[in-house]
Amino acid sequence: MNEKNTPISDVKLIYDQYGYITYQIGKSIYFMLAKITYERYIDESYQYIIEPFYDIIDGLNNKIDIPGINLELRQEKYYRVNSTPTFISERSFPKSRVEGAKLLKDKNIGYYNPFAWLLDSTYTYSGDKLSLKSEDFLRNVKNISDSKNIYRHILFALQHLGTRTEFQIGDLKISEENRTTVIKSYLYQFYLVESTYYQKIGQSAGRHKITVSIPLMREVASLYGKKIITVEEAMKRLDISSESTFYRRLREYKASQEVKS
Repeated sequence: MNEKNTPISDVKLIYDQYGYITYQIGKSIYFMLAKITYERYIDESYQYIIEPFYDIIDGLNNKIDIPGINLELRQEKYYRVNSTPTFISERSFPKSRVEGAKLLKDKNIGYYNPFAWLLDSTYTYSGDKLSLKSEDFLRNVKNISDSKNIYRHILFALQHLGTRTEFQIGDLKISEENRTTVIKSYLYQFYLVESTYYQKIGQSAGRHKITVSIPLMREVASLYGKKIITVEEAMKRLDISSESTFYRRLREYKASQEVKS
């Protein structure tokens, strides 16, 4: 081991925080790929500890990687000592960034802490579908109820499989030993019926107005207004495909803020 991955020892811990590296499909399904813990010590040293959940990673058919981590080593814990992991650094911002103080203040963070800023952030990284979520966030994701509707049942099973919840499918009790195989099976079923299901929903329900959360709209409007991001990036973060729709939502948001003031 070198200094970068040799765990800190014999130094007083003064702060720690943890979350989960997740991979999202749909609107309410998050697969927990790993637990990641940030620790800070009294001598101002710090370290990150990444603990992969191989029962989930293997179930995703080895198509998912955690940036900067060699999962082929199959280590129980990966350490990054006095070094920010690639997963965190490529999704956060440098300490020297002009808007850095405001971005931290928006999340009530008093000092530069990319981990705390990224945790449950509405910021979206365009490079992949990974994000950093807290236990509270995952616990409060809208639960999908089981149903005789095959699509709803598949979503229900995947939601519980992704968060490593203890549950049963018929007489089968899901555990760490069989979770990989069951994930593979349900993902296969999901992709088989996904396009057909949404096509039927679209035909029966018609076109719905795209909804955008106020906190996300506030963040995007601020970044776009200060020319930190382009209109294309703003549309991507809001999951809006039409430029005219984006400008309409932006006008609606600004109008609502004027009414409040």
